Amino acid sequence: MIQVRMLGGFCISRDGGSIQGAPRTRKVWLLLAYLLLTRRPAGQDELIRLLWNREECSRPASALKNIVYRVRKLLCENLGEGEYLLCRDGSYGWNSEYPYLTDCEELERLAAEADNAPPEQRERLLREVDGLYRGDFLPQMEFSEWVLAQRRRYEELRAVSLLKLGDLLRQEGRTEELICLGERLTAEKPDREEFWQMLLGGYLDAGCHQKAMDCCDNAAHRFEGTAAAERIRRFYAESLPAQSSVDLDFSALRETLREGEEVGAFFCTFDLFQNICRLQARLLQRESRRLCLVLLSPECAEEQSGRIMEAVKETLIVGLRRGDVVSQYGMHQFVVLLVLREESDCEKVLNRLKHIFHTHYPGLPADWLTRFGRVEPAEEFH
Repeated sequence: MIQVRMLGGFCISRDGGSIQGAPRTRKVWLLLAYLLLTRRPAGQDELIRLLWNREECSRPASALKNIVYRVRKLLCENLGEGEYLLCRDGSYGWNSEYPYLTDCEELERLAAEADNAPPEQRERLLREVDGLYRGDFLPQMEFSEWVLAQRRRYEELRAVSLLKLGDLLRQEGRTEELICLGERLTAEKPDREEFWQMLLGGYLDAGCHQKAMDCCDNAAHRFEGTAAAERIRRFYAESLPAQSSVDLDFSALRETLREGEEVGAFFCTFDLFQNICRLQARLLQRESRRLCLVLLSPECAEEQSGRIMEAVKETLIVGLRRGDVVSQYGMHQFVVLLVLREESDCEKVLNRLKHIFHTHYPGLPADWLTRFGRVEPAEEFH
């Protein structure tokens, strides 16, 4: 029996002999894959459209005969002498005297069997589908519309099978396995919404509320601006009531909010930085503290900018206090929110930071363009 692999690469093997595809022979392999997978003869016009599509070809019929000759030669040299391809009534097809099995057909068979199998057999079949899918259908053949259509088909078949496996694991309460599966799939295919929902459901079932919140935030951020983001948030919200048996008491909540052992300033995204500034501006109305907003622009050559920006970031985090907040603003600037007793202390803090930078990074230029000013109370802060 001839074995044909098309998922994750193209390989044909028979009795110890095998051949594998290469980019320079793409049309040879495309013709061979098409005839093997369709399992029927194909006419000259059909094969010309497959192989050249919108490409210019001055003598397509002659070029097709040349491709067929190369296919026959390749098969005979590597699998043994034989008439593998037949030409009848102007159509080309595989000779049925040489039976073969493809991994694509096996994938479809396993998926179909899993749909009708009892639970104890269904899991094994679904895992076999996953194991058989070694990668994209016919990689390096993106030039063919037929290949791309088949690739989407097998990707979807595998994805649906894995979602069914996830449902099975969740029904049986095997949350650890469900989480492992979800983590692997969201890493492999992060643009697949259902995989995020699988992982989110696993975290919720396991009572991992912080991980569930982080998962929901990560997924919503990835799909930001699309209906998928809203569906994921809704899935998370609707799944929460099912967790009523989990005792999320005050001590658990406090532990969730507890900060780690990080030292120095708090570094965050600019969106969060904006909200912290607005909140702190409200608090100014009843406290004696001063808030100073600093815009810091390291001056450096373009080829050094990455290293210098990272060095400045580390200096700001280590050299400032835990109550101060830092964020990157654009490609080459940082913004800093300083909590001070007196506004005049701002310049002292900046001088200290430059000294720390010069001490830890003596080989890097320490020229910073800084602008700073006081943050006004909320009724004046815009």
